[in-house]
Amino acid sequence: MDELAAQKSRLRTEFRVQRLALSDEAFAQASAQIVSHLLALPELRDADTVLAFAPLLDRREPDLRPLLHALHDAGKTVALPFVTAFHPPAMAFRRWTPDSDSLDAAGLPSADGPAISRVEAAVVPALAADRRGVRLGYGKGFYDRFLADFTGFAVCPVFDSVFVDDLPADSHDVPVHAVVTESTVWRVPS
Repeated sequence: MDELAAQKSRLRTEFRVQRLALSDEAFAQASAQIVSHLLALPELRDADTVLAFAPLLDRREPDLRPLLHALHDAGKTVALPFVTAFHPPAMAFRRWTPDSDSLDAAGLPSADGPAISRVEAAVVPALAADRRGVRLGYGKGFYDRFLADFTGFAVCPVFDSVFVDDLPADSHDVPVHAVVTESTVWRVPS
């Protein structure tokens, strides 16, 4: 393992511990504030189709379930990612509705849901993010591959405790346009 990979691995462990340390009350309050900030973004309000993710609550990913419902209630098409290959990592998107009952244990839609071929805005997960829009994900590369070709608006929701000044980055790490925490909406300078 090279130095950069080792550094990212150490940070992943550190940030997982920080997220898991949130009390239930702090987690719920911070998640609600993050959702409120996301819903106020004009890029999400103006998009017809928004890619989001079903949060892995046991990993303390921000609880975006209210966001999914609010976007749907506002008439948006809500898409969730579906893994189509692991090597190289690839995703497709499936339509989510409040009555979707075909999510697997990882919060991903089943292969038989309606396919979505185009999204205008994407809410992408991360363990942490920095002020340059660099995300530290889980290390599989799914979202970096997606973001490399994505021409829409990308935003990453994370908690204040894992929003840092600078993260290590590989050449293939693709920054997002904004980072949203419970206390701020950070627009990445161009």
